[in-house]
Amino acid sequence: RVAVEVRGCFWHACPTHGMVPAANADWWRAKFERTVNRDRSTREALLAAGWRLVVVWEHEHSEAAARRVATAVGST
Repeated sequence: RVAVEVRGCFWHACPTHGMVPAANADWWRAKFERTVNRDRSTREALLAAGWRLVVVWEHEHSEAAARRVATAVGST
């Protein structure tokens, strides 16, 4: 059982491309923190239920992401 989550760099605070808009920065920081916490909770729940999680970021090349997913599926 493999779950694939595709995350947008902006909305999920990508460690490579994430940025906080200058306008209303405190609101955006709180929004991103909630999203990151939800992502963490989702990951923990999936792993606890026996799923493997593959996270694909929007900036990744689709071929590389597809290979990672295929590897995860093939190793289950």
